[in-house]
Amino acid sequence: MAESPAWGNRVVDLTDEGHNALATNPQILAVKAGREHTGPKTVHDALRTLLGIDPAGVAVSFPLAASPINYFS
Repeated sequence: MAESPAWGNRVVDLTDEGHNALATNPQILAVKAGREHTGPKTVHDALRTLLGIDPAGVAVSFPLAASPINYFS
């Protein structure tokens, strides 16, 4: 674990009044029609990249089909 990481303590997603997830563009933190919701697969994909295991054979065997989002910058 990183101590006091620059990317820590962030929330990236939006909901409506009924707490339903809205499609979000996390780069600009705005609602965007047609964008997929962020979720476990997008976070897991970013973790693979951060840990340097993205091009590894295991990652190829278990594709996530997630839009790449850089959560850790």
